[in-house]
Amino acid sequence: MLRVERVSKSFGSVLALDSVSVDFAPREIHAVLGENGAGKSTLMKILYGLLRPDGGSLQLDGRPLALRRPADAQAAGIGMVHQHFMLVERLTVAENVMLGDRRGGIWLPRIAMRRRVSDDARRLALEVDPARRIESLSVGERQRVEILKALRNRATTLILDEPTAVLTPQECEQLFVALRRIRDQGCRVLFISHKLHEVTVLADRVSVLRHGRLVASDPAGRLTTSELSERMIGRVLAEPHRRNSTQPGPVVLKLNYRARTIGHSRLRSAHLEVRAGEIVGVAGVEGNGQDELTRELLKAAPCAHIASDRQREALVLPMSITDNASLKDHQQRPYSRLGWLNRAALRRRANEFVTRFDIRTDSVQRPVAALSGGNQQKLVVARELANRPDRVVAVNPTRGLDMAASRFVHEQLISERDRGAGIVLISADLDEILQLSDRVFVLYDGTLTAAPRDPDAPASASHDAAVIGRLMTGLSIDGGAAA
Repeated sequence: MLRVERVSKSFGSVLALDSVSVDFAPREIHAVLGENGAGKSTLMKILYGLLRPDGGSLQLDGRPLALRRPADAQAAGIGMVHQHFMLVERLTVAENVMLGDRRGGIWLPRIAMRRRVSDDARRLALEVDPARRIESLSVGERQRVEILKALRNRATTLILDEPTAVLTPQECEQLFVALRRIRDQGCRVLFISHKLHEVTVLADRVSVLRHGRLVASDPAGRLTTSELSERMIGRVLAEPHRRNSTQPGPVVLKLNYRARTIGHSRLRSAHLEVRAGEIVGVAGVEGNGQDELTRELLKAAPCAHIASDRQREALVLPMSITDNASLKDHQQRPYSRLGWLNRAALRRRANEFVTRFDIRTDSVQRPVAALSGGNQQKLVVARELANRPDRVVAVNPTRGLDMAASRFVHEQLISERDRGAGIVLISADLDEILQLSDRVFVLYDGTLTAAPRDPDAPASASHDAAVIGRLMTGLSIDGGAAA
């Protein structure tokens, strides 16, 4: 038994974990749910030795467990797969898996190394070619490598942070098969997820954190998705806004792109027109040219941009929430005059964002780096939509957000569409694409193609998720290899 006993952790005046006690049993898939800033990631980082608790203790099989660094966690049989993969692109699958192997696996001959990795992959239903380089793998295949790497030292605990965030429906099913097999072979699996339907399908037990406190820990079969949602946010979540069909206006964004040199760019061909008052969804597994498509769209016309990588592209982490809230218009009135910043106006704007978007912080003067990932994303969305733009390019806008926050962002995008903005939604989350989009395209291997639709179906159900999922992985509509 892995036991967390009255663990607390604070960051400044923010109490991330408040005397949390929970048990994680072997041979169990244990889901950890909670809103952004509820303490989920903090708890997992403590269990992996990335953070030290301020109070409380950890026990493993009845013995005290002191984790000062990840190497201590690995020695105790704890492995973790982070949301952002940590693989060496130029090395092979086998070389990545064997890096850091305490049994000296990296010094094995290549044939023996590949055989060991292949045997582990087959045993755990994580099929992947050990001889391939990481740079040639799909996102789903890379995740399998990360899991093999986390389990390389015969780990008995596997931690997964949002494991399905960038997977297609087919890849999610394959992952669930593998996780059940890993569990059945004696491992405890801890995973963070915001997708409640996944939890009810996969988990044996569910623990819910709210404002740093444990509010529930029950067998998964006892709780419905609505009950889980209510325990996560402390209230019944209203029904989602229904996307009504609208009559689009004139073209506000147009892109005609064809790569001049094959291999120079991941984006090969993209032809797209976006009209005022519509959301055009672009579905695709990451790594198929989304970054290049985004750059071309932003070059085609001025657009509000909700970036995929908030920390690299949208925020300056050491700067305050106030300064980040006005990065794009700090030179305009009322925020500055004659070269002098109006600090009071900047703080008022930041506080408006905090209140309207429920950004969890005790002060807008805190650095953005102190916010959770979900709260950082809320700040980006607030800033980009504040000036009522005519064109919006939103890339994975709800990644890392909880259910309530995701729904809020969706409502904002729909509101902008209804106001008359033309929106391109680029997302690896197929559910998000289908829920919001008036038209859907698929980006695979650098080529953008329109997804087929049923002309007789209502607008909200005119695209088939299974068909789009196959196209996202390069299969034809009937399931065979695409031409």
